[in-house]
Amino acid sequence: MGKKLILLFLILIFAFSSCSSDTKEPTDINEGGETETTDAYTVKFEIPTGSDLVVSVSEVSPIKVTFAFVDTANAPINASEASVTVYDTQDLSEDGNVINATSETKVVYAKTSTGIISATGEEQVNFVVSTTFPVGWTFKEVKCDDTDNYKNLKNGSETGGSEMYYRITKITGDITIKIVYQALT
Repeated sequence: MGKKLILLFLILIFAFSSCSSDTKEPTDINEGGETETTDAYTVKFEIPTGSDLVVSVSEVSPIKVTFAFVDTANAPINASEASVTVYDTQDLSEDGNVINATSETKVVYAKTSTGIISATGEEQVNFVVSTTFPVGWTFKEVKCDDTDNYKNLKNGSETGGSEMYYRITKITGDITIKIVYQALT
Protein backbone atom coordinates (compact mmCIF):
# COMPACT_ATOMS: atom_id res chain seq x y z
CA MET A 1 0.00 0.00 0.00
CA GLY A 2 2.80 2.43 0.90
CA LYS A 3 4.62 1.77 -2.40
CA LYS A 4 1.40 2.44 -4.35
CA LEU A 5 0.95 5.81 -2.62
CA ILE A 6 4.56 6.79 -3.32
CA LEU A 7 4.16 5.74 -6.96
CA LEU A 8 0.90 7.69 -7.21
CA PHE A 9 2.59 10.72 -5.67
CA LEU A 10 5.45 10.51 -8.18
CA ILE A 11 3.00 10.20 -11.07
CA LEU A 12 1.16 13.31 -9.87
CA ILE A 13 4.40 15.27 -9.53
CA PHE A 14 5.42 14.23 -13.03
CA ALA A 15 1.99 15.04 -14.45
CA PHE A 16 1.87 18.51 -12.91
CA SER A 17 5.46 19.37 -13.71
CA SER A 18 5.33 18.20 -17.31
CA CYS A 19 1.95 19.60 -18.30
CA SER A 20 1.50 23.20 -19.22
CA SER A 21 -1.66 25.12 -18.77
CA ASP A 22 -2.84 27.73 -21.23
CA THR A 23 -5.22 29.41 -18.82
CA LYS A 24 -6.31 32.85 -19.95
CA GLU A 25 -8.57 35.41 -18.37
CA PRO A 26 -11.36 36.51 -20.69
CA THR A 27 -11.27 40.23 -21.33
CA ASP A 28 -12.50 42.53 -24.01
CA ILE A 29 -11.23 44.97 -26.58
CA ASN A 30 -9.90 47.93 -24.62
CA GLU A 31 -10.61 51.57 -25.46
CA GLY A 32 -7.31 51.85 -27.36
CA GLY A 33 -8.60 49.21 -29.76
CA GLU A 34 -6.09 46.59 -28.62
CA THR A 35 -7.43 43.06 -28.38
CA GLU A 36 -6.96 41.06 -25.24
CA THR A 37 -7.47 37.40 -24.39
CA THR A 38 -11.05 36.12 -24.61
CA ASP A 39 -10.82 32.44 -23.60
CA ALA A 40 -10.52 30.72 -20.24
CA TYR A 41 -9.94 27.07 -19.47
CA THR A 42 -10.19 24.95 -16.37
CA VAL A 43 -8.05 21.84 -16.07
CA LYS A 44 -9.36 19.08 -13.85
CA PHE A 45 -7.30 16.04 -12.81
CA GLU A 46 -9.05 12.85 -11.76
CA ILE A 47 -7.40 9.55 -10.85
CA PRO A 48 -9.98 6.81 -10.54
CA THR A 49 -8.97 3.87 -8.38
CA GLY A 50 -7.02 1.33 -10.44
CA SER A 51 -6.94 3.57 -13.53
CA ASP A 52 -4.52 5.78 -15.37
CA LEU A 53 -4.40 9.54 -14.99
CA VAL A 54 -7.40 11.16 -16.72
CA VAL A 55 -7.29 14.82 -17.70
CA SER A 56 -10.38 16.72 -18.76
CA VAL A 57 -10.37 20.27 -20.06
CA SER A 58 -13.50 22.39 -20.16
CA GLU A 59 -14.06 25.89 -21.41
CA VAL A 60 -15.38 28.42 -18.90
CA SER A 61 -17.85 30.94 -20.26
CA PRO A 62 -17.49 34.20 -18.37
CA ILE A 63 -20.62 36.00 -17.22
CA LYS A 64 -21.30 39.12 -19.27
CA VAL A 65 -22.70 42.25 -17.68
CA THR A 66 -24.03 44.86 -20.11
CA PHE A 67 -24.76 48.46 -19.13
CA ALA A 68 -27.71 50.23 -20.76
CA PHE A 69 -28.38 53.95 -20.36
CA VAL A 70 -32.12 54.53 -20.75
CA ASP A 71 -34.94 56.93 -19.95
CA THR A 72 -38.03 56.05 -17.90
CA ALA A 73 -39.73 54.70 -21.05
CA ASN A 74 -36.73 52.38 -21.60
CA ALA A 75 -35.54 54.31 -24.68
CA PRO A 76 -31.74 54.58 -25.05
CA ILE A 77 -29.99 57.78 -24.02
CA ASN A 78 -27.04 58.58 -26.24
CA ALA A 79 -25.05 61.15 -24.26
CA SER A 80 -21.45 60.74 -23.12
CA GLU A 81 -22.30 62.33 -19.75
CA ALA A 82 -24.42 59.27 -18.93
CA SER A 83 -21.70 57.02 -17.51
CA VAL A 84 -20.54 54.58 -14.88
CA THR A 85 -17.10 53.66 -13.61
CA VAL A 86 -16.68 49.90 -13.11
CA TYR A 87 -14.18 48.52 -10.59
CA ASP A 88 -12.59 45.05 -10.44
CA THR A 89 -13.16 44.80 -6.67
CA GLN A 90 -14.91 46.70 -3.88
CA ASP A 91 -11.76 48.83 -3.56
CA LEU A 92 -12.81 52.07 -5.26
CA SER A 93 -9.34 53.60 -4.87
CA GLU A 94 -8.10 51.55 -7.83
CA ASP A 95 -8.45 52.77 -11.39
CA GLY A 96 -11.87 51.98 -12.79
CA ASN A 97 -13.11 51.39 -16.31
CA VAL A 98 -15.39 54.22 -17.51
CA ILE A 99 -18.31 53.16 -19.67
CA ASN A 100 -20.69 55.74 -21.08
CA ALA A 101 -23.75 55.77 -23.30
CA THR A 102 -21.62 56.45 -26.38
CA SER A 103 -18.98 53.77 -25.64
CA GLU A 104 -18.71 51.15 -28.34
CA THR A 105 -18.34 48.41 -25.74
CA LYS A 106 -20.70 48.45 -22.77
CA VAL A 107 -19.88 44.92 -21.55
CA VAL A 108 -17.73 43.84 -18.61
CA TYR A 109 -17.24 40.41 -17.08
CA ALA A 110 -18.48 39.54 -13.60
CA LYS A 111 -15.60 38.88 -11.19
CA THR A 112 -15.02 37.38 -7.78
CA SER A 113 -14.62 39.72 -4.81
CA THR A 114 -10.85 39.57 -5.43
CA GLY A 115 -11.18 40.65 -9.08
CA ILE A 116 -10.80 37.28 -10.82
CA ILE A 117 -13.05 36.46 -13.79
CA SER A 118 -14.89 33.20 -13.21
CA ALA A 119 -18.34 31.66 -13.48
CA THR A 120 -19.10 30.10 -10.09
CA GLY A 121 -22.20 32.12 -9.20
CA GLU A 122 -20.30 34.16 -6.59
CA GLU A 123 -19.36 36.96 -9.01
CA GLN A 124 -20.16 40.63 -8.62
CA VAL A 125 -19.82 43.97 -10.37
CA ASN A 126 -18.95 47.16 -8.48
CA PHE A 127 -19.72 50.48 -10.15
CA VAL A 128 -20.29 54.17 -9.49
CA VAL A 129 -22.85 56.16 -11.46
CA SER A 130 -21.49 59.52 -12.61
CA THR A 131 -22.94 62.57 -10.89
CA THR A 132 -22.61 64.53 -14.14
CA PHE A 133 -25.91 64.04 -15.92
CA PRO A 134 -26.81 64.67 -19.55
CA VAL A 135 -28.29 68.13 -20.18
CA GLY A 136 -32.03 68.04 -19.56
CA TRP A 137 -31.87 64.82 -17.53
CA THR A 138 -31.57 63.72 -13.91
CA PHE A 139 -30.61 60.34 -12.51
CA LYS A 140 -33.58 58.23 -11.41
CA GLU A 141 -32.44 54.69 -10.53
CA VAL A 142 -30.34 51.61 -11.25
CA LYS A 143 -32.26 48.47 -12.04
CA CYS A 144 -31.78 45.00 -13.46
CA ASP A 145 -34.70 43.03 -14.86
CA ASP A 146 -32.76 39.73 -15.06
CA THR A 147 -33.80 38.79 -11.50
CA ASP A 148 -33.11 35.07 -11.97
CA ASN A 149 -29.42 35.75 -12.71
CA TYR A 150 -28.36 37.65 -9.58
CA LYS A 151 -29.21 37.85 -5.88
CA ASN A 152 -28.63 41.45 -4.70
CA LEU A 153 -28.45 44.91 -6.22
CA LYS A 154 -27.13 47.12 -3.43
CA ASN A 155 -26.86 50.91 -3.41
CA GLY A 156 -24.46 53.14 -1.49
CA SER A 157 -26.43 53.08 1.75
CA GLU A 158 -26.32 49.26 1.73
CA THR A 159 -22.65 48.97 0.72
CA GLY A 160 -21.27 51.66 3.02
CA GLY A 161 -20.03 53.57 -0.01
CA SER A 162 -20.96 56.81 -1.67
CA GLU A 163 -24.57 57.50 -2.63
CA MET A 164 -23.91 56.61 -6.28
CA TYR A 165 -21.92 53.40 -5.56
CA TYR A 166 -23.68 50.15 -6.50
CA ARG A 167 -22.81 46.47 -6.24
CA ILE A 168 -24.69 43.63 -7.90
CA THR A 169 -23.81 40.26 -6.35
CA LYS A 170 -24.09 36.50 -6.75
CA ILE A 171 -24.36 36.77 -10.54
CA THR A 172 -25.13 33.42 -12.15
CA GLY A 173 -25.82 34.41 -15.76
CA ASP A 174 -25.60 37.26 -18.25
CA ILE A 175 -27.42 40.41 -17.11
CA THR A 176 -28.15 43.96 -18.26
CA ILE A 177 -27.89 46.74 -15.70
CA LYS A 178 -30.02 49.75 -16.62
CA ILE A 179 -28.97 53.23 -15.58
CA VAL A 180 -32.28 55.09 -15.76
CA TYR A 181 -32.57 58.85 -16.28
CA GLN A 182 -35.67 61.04 -16.05
CA ALA A 183 -36.24 64.10 -18.25
CA LEU A 184 -36.39 67.44 -16.43
CA THR A 185 -39.73 69.13 -16.96
